[in-house]
Amino acid sequence: MIVESKQRLTFRPDYTDNHGIDIQYTKKTESLHFFGWYDGFVGIPGGDINFIEFCKKLGVKKSTLKKAINEI
Repeated sequence: MIVESKQRLTFRPDYTDNHGIDIQYTKKTESLHFFGWYDGFVGIPGGDINFIEFCKKLGVKKSTLKKAINEI
């Protein structure tokens, strides 16, 4: 299940809050922040990465970004 809110996505395998991954986008810094949690209590350390660097490290092609821009 994916829960969406403004500039934030939360991925949960099921409908419980027991574990998941959260991704937030910050417009001002153009960066993504990742973190997670397990068992409702244990936090999984995350980090920040610039969106452009994120795309470069994943090998996202310009053609894919152009498609995304056209859909936005």
